[in-house]
Amino acid sequence: MNSLAAELQDMVLAQPPCKADAIIWLQGDRFNRAQKCLNLYQAGFAPLLVLTGNNQLLGKDVRPEEDNVSLQQMQDWLMERGVPEGDILIEDKSLNTRDQAVQMIDLAVSRNWSALLLVGSSYYQMRAFLTFLKYAQEMNWTGRIVNQPVIIPTESIPQGREKTAAEYFTLELEKINKYQDHVASIQAGVDYLNK
Repeated sequence: MNSLAAELQDMVLAQPPCKADAIIWLQGDRFNRAQKCLNLYQAGFAPLLVLTGNNQLLGKDVRPEEDNVSLQQMQDWLMERGVPEGDILIEDKSLNTRDQAVQMIDLAVSRNWSALLLVGSSYYQMRAFLTFLKYAQEMNWTGRIVNQPVIIPTESIPQGREKTAAEYFTLELEKINKYQDHVASIQAGVDYLNK
């Protein structure tokens, strides 16, 4: 990883929360991201939790090395902990991170939102952020994308997966290059977070 990517990763992991219109819970890693979303909601950072993903992608036969929980299970988890159903929105059309970015930024534009709290996992957050940033730029959405990753220790295996977070982080760096049409540059990410 080059020094600029390391700088961006550090910035993504350290961004403090702020008041926002919605908390975006990106489906993946089973319930690893759940408590962070609940904590942000209970602390009053946003009045709405948006669960984004697709129930058709469940199971290791569909996504090797990935065994996720459904959007309904994510919603049930939140409601069992006191979140009213009316404060949860489910977006179930997204098949990948780019789709999630499109759906969430389009929603932000249509509802005139000014800030999103983006909750992924630490090894994945940089690519998710750059994907959201790229589409936000395409749509001229000037709201804030605020990274709120769940820190998964590098030698730990995220829930529902088979490799360590460190191994997945290496794969995510490769995906940033592979999907460069759908991700903002690392320099653009650094510049955005320095604004």
